[in-house]
Amino acid sequence: MAPFADDIRLIEQGNLQPVYLLWGGEYFLEEQAIQALFSAFAGDDPASVERKNFYGDDRKDEPFVQSLINFGMFASRQFITYKNIQKLNVSHRKSLQRYIDSPDPNILLVMTADNETKSALVDQLKKSKSVKTIHSFTPEPEQFASIIQTALVRRGYTISDDAMMRLVTCTDDSLAHTFAELEKILVSAGDAKELTYEIVDAVIGAEKKYQPSELLAAIANRDMKKSVKVALSMIHSSDGMPFIISKLFHFFFNVWAYPHSATFNGDKNRRNQKQETDFKVGYGNYRERDFGKIFQCLTDVDLKSKSVNLTDEELIVPLLYEIINA
Repeated sequence: MAPFADDIRLIEQGNLQPVYLLWGGEYFLEEQAIQALFSAFAGDDPASVERKNFYGDDRKDEPFVQSLINFGMFASRQFITYKNIQKLNVSHRKSLQRYIDSPDPNILLVMTADNETKSALVDQLKKSKSVKTIHSFTPEPEQFASIIQTALVRRGYTISDDAMMRLVTCTDDSLAHTFAELEKILVSAGDAKELTYEIVDAVIGAEKKYQPSELLAAIANRDMKKSVKVALSMIHSSDGMPFIISKLFHFFFNVWAYPHSATFNGDKNRRNQKQETDFKVGYGNYRERDFGKIFQCLTDVDLKSKSVNLTDEELIVPLLYEIINA
């Protein structure tokens, strides 16, 4: 798997393929790739290229397919994007495949798909030798800083280490979020070319507020690092230990009961899809555990939070370690 930056470098050098799949779902990286592809394809005459954008949710599949198969000899060059290609109607997929097998050199086709939705079409596109796949996954938070640094240098800015840490810590759920906040910061900075902690903090404001669902998802995936980070953030935002313990009791009860409750008719209507996924993942990761011991551990910490002279911060980390790593 070539790094995203290497793929962009090849595109900027003019090494283009007629069909691309941006697979991963990170909006910022998708937009960066699309812009690089259009610039390389259009060259010095962007006005000569007709841009057409299609979206899976719009269900305008017929015009999309027609734009591929009815391209005339004397028509202008076309740059076509289809976002969420996994939603393309089944009845049009053979037409798409026929085009991919023999693409028009005057058309550059770019499709996007996330990596979470199961799709036979996306699997087929990834295997196709006629389709260049570029991975657009959200990178790990520790990689954000270098991406931000590169973008700022290109625009003539520098950023202090503590300002960078503040920005990344508060926006590490996606690069799209990070760069949306960065644009606000640059506007706020005015003529300043060095971004300090004070400049960043004035825009970022309070610590990122996590939701209980984010903590439960991290625990379901046995992600110790993120579980601690989210739990401490919740505590600092005044979500005390009793609140967190109640959420964990409810979560592990549903994880324990998952193989039974999931068979009841209408069960999925009573739960939202995100909860259903977390319970399923949690059951897969904890089914060999003694749930009685987990509930006892939660009970013990709940009692300590009310009777022992320990802070919530001192209680939460050992609790999460006991649950996730035991």
